[in-house]
Amino acid sequence: MKYMIKISNQPKHISSSNFHQHFQNTKAQTPVTILENFNRIKKNINLNIDLTNKSSFPIQAPWTWSPDINTDLLKYNKKTTANSFIVSLFYESVDPLYHDYTLVYTDASKNKNGTGFAIVDGPQVRTFQLPSFSSIFTTEAYALYTAVQSAIQSDYTHTLIISDSLSALVSLKGHHPQNEVIQLTKDLISSSKNIIKFMWVPSHIGIPGNEKADKMANEAVSSTTSSIINKIPNKDLTDEAHKRIIKTWQNHWDSIPASNKLRSIKKIVSKWAYPENASRREQIIINRSRIGHSHITHSYLITKESPPLCDTCKTHISMAHIIIDCPKYSTARFLLNNPRSLEEALSQQNSGNIFKFFKKIDLDKKL
Repeated sequence: MKYMIKISNQPKHISSSNFHQHFQNTKAQTPVTILENFNRIKKNINLNIDLTNKSSFPIQAPWTWSPDINTDLLKYNKKTTANSFIVSLFYESVDPLYHDYTLVYTDASKNKNGTGFAIVDGPQVRTFQLPSFSSIFTTEAYALYTAVQSAIQSDYTHTLIISDSLSALVSLKGHHPQNEVIQLTKDLISSSKNIIKFMWVPSHIGIPGNEKADKMANEAVSSTTSSIINKIPNKDLTDEAHKRIIKTWQNHWDSIPASNKLRSIKKIVSKWAYPENASRREQIIINRSRIGHSHITHSYLITKESPPLCDTCKTHISMAHIIIDCPKYSTARFLLNNPRSLEEALSQQNSGNIFKFFKKIDLDKKL
């Protein structure tokens, strides 16, 4: 899934032809392609989002240039410097250096209601929405990309794009950005005859254009008039696909009866880690104790003998009996913190003690 997401927005990728080759699905008895399987999983987890096209080759060699980004205001910590002073420095910088530039402000917002961004170009304000699971970095990157697009389409000869997203600007400055939106932004700038520069400003210090962009970005999230962008980078889609697959898996796991031995002690599907430096034998003992199947409890199924009985209690031997019930091992249970249930005894917190318990009662070789 992760691999398919990564390269499905690269139609010229060397593996693309393999996506349409059929392989035999042993369950359905019907040949399906990797692409069909991928689309089926996307449908099952309701992930119908397009990917942002990856920039195959930079228009201009990335090591020969980088966008002009002014970060002079980074010298001033807004926690220890008066906002009015930083604002005055902003105007002192803009007036002489960018007096003939059109100033365009961008900002992004992400909250429980969704994700969006705004572009403020003088009196003109444009707002946009992205899928709610888009990262704030991607949203900030789209704000820069759309501002560059707008500047080129408006035929501004000189544009200064002002943003408070330092991470997006730093990525834009880099030679090999991984985010597809940043890649496309760099391509737009390098192919344009217009002069487009950037400036970083701290947020919420009273710069009118930045404050307006911030306000409109917050409104963009839930506004019915915001333009919809339904393409996101592969990392955002991969992260969301992973979350939805885990959620689907968890829902299925919750539907399994509690009589299932592993289900009764493990309520969530997240991975349980082994103790640090655990040997292979220790891992086997931990696993077998948790799934409830071991040599001592279930070998009779293979040998076709009667189920084994506890020589102390004369009841069937099971993990629950050994770990919780049998008085023969009561003194050794301190190693498991004297658990009140099997779930507590075999929990993640007790992982390092499970092997010690079975070794103490001399059953570590019989599991």
